[in-house]
Amino acid sequence: VQQHAGVVGSSADGDETTGGDLTPLNGIDQVFDATRDGQVLRGSALTIITPEFERVMINVRISPAEPAWTPAAVAFGWLVGAVLGWLLAAWATYRLRARTLPSRLGALALSFTAIGLAAHPTTGLYATLSQLAFDNTTDIFRIAPPYRWVVTSPSAWLVMGTLIAGTGVLILAATGRPDTTQAATVA
Repeated sequence: VQQHAGVVGSSADGDETTGGDLTPLNGIDQVFDATRDGQVLRGSALTIITPEFERVMINVRISPAEPAWTPAAVAFGWLVGAVLGWLLAAWATYRLRARTLPSRLGALALSFTAIGLAAHPTTGLYATLSQLAFDNTTDIFRIAPPYRWVVTSPSAWLVMGTLIAGTGVLILAATGRPDTTQAATVA
């Protein structure tokens, strides 16, 4: 059993938890975890001790425990994705060298579009992951879940646009006519 306790009132960002009339609330936040037979029980209790707002809120959640192989699977998936992405980019670059100037400019425009669309979800995901990895606070409920940068709107639309633009680059690399206006070399 793991137990965490914290004081409610202000966060690391300086935000204050407030009542209806903007009165700062003081309280104690306690969280405990218990694991057994592949299940995790997480209980939390928030006790507000500010006069006029005194109350206790209790939350209990049961969820499956994370498998021990999850970090290895994530690292393997990242490695496979990075290698495949690198190989696809190298293949497209090699194929686009022999294409006409309009095809190469179209691929360049689509590439910059993909990079621009991917910037916001990528920086948000890295910021969230760094908060989870390096923040010393025990209140992980204030940190947004990492998956929101990939599957929730508007980030999901930006990721979808990135994938569509990247697919457009691959289509331009795979199709089209080779450039036949190359200058002849004299030996």
